[in-house]
Amino acid sequence: MRLREMIHTLLLGITTLAVAVSCDEKKPENPYPFDGDYTVTQVKTEPSKFSFEGVEVDLQELFLGKALLKLGTIHTIKVEKGKYQLANKEGKTFPSKETQAGELRVSATGTLSMNISAVPKEIPVGQVTLSGKQLRTELSIPGWYYSFLIVAYKLSGGTEQDPAYRVLKALADANQRVTIHIEATK
Repeated sequence: MRLREMIHTLLLGITTLAVAVSCDEKKPENPYPFDGDYTVTQVKTEPSKFSFEGVEVDLQELFLGKALLKLGTIHTIKVEKGKYQLANKEGKTFPSKETQAGELRVSATGTLSMNISAVPKEIPVGQVTLSGKQLRTELSIPGWYYSFLIVAYKLSGGTEQDPAYRVLKALADANQRVTIHIEATK
């Protein structure tokens, strides 16, 4: 009987040791592979123009300008512990309190999500990839998402008579997807 107990104890010890060794061999994956400061080299909006009430609207100006991101141009991208932030040359950032966006976050797999104060959960808005020192971001805004942007625009002081509000409403009605492509290097 004593021999049987010793064998069970020995087997339990060997199993525990094997599990401990296998756990030690696995290297933890980096939960923040995109972290760093990047200088933007190119920004392109697709489509670049949208016709509305007989006027052609520059979508890059609409999204990056005073209406939504409130940056004008994007100069740098800073990613810290998955928190993704765009900044212009003057140091103004997106997201910010002025834009009513809580934050942009990039997961370890590259999914870019946005948290807007008027919406109860994060919404995926794009994809981020890293190749060497080159960071590529694709911020894609589907037509159904404009209702959230319209709420955020109104929360930041915009009115239904503002041209930007009317264009956002027209984009929503047309179910127009807009994608902002950003390339940056470390």
